[in-house]
Amino acid sequence: MTNSPTRLEILGKSIKRAREDQDLTQSQLAKRADTSRLSVLRIEQGSHVNTDTLVKVVGALGLEIKLLESGE
Repeated sequence: MTNSPTRLEILGKSIKRAREDQDLTQSQLAKRADTSRLSVLRIEQGSHVNTDTLVKVVGALGLEIKLLESGE
């Protein structure tokens, strides 16, 4: 049985890739987002974080989060 990555883990990897593509360290991104390096680390690892923090980090990268309708 394989463990599929969670949505948070997939999002975290995408954020890490975007950060690295912009040649930013976790500390530099944290400063841009007005948050801690630990928060950036937790996001990149796919850990649960405050939604406001996630939005700030995504915004600091010049990205946006698109919400999808689940059809439910």
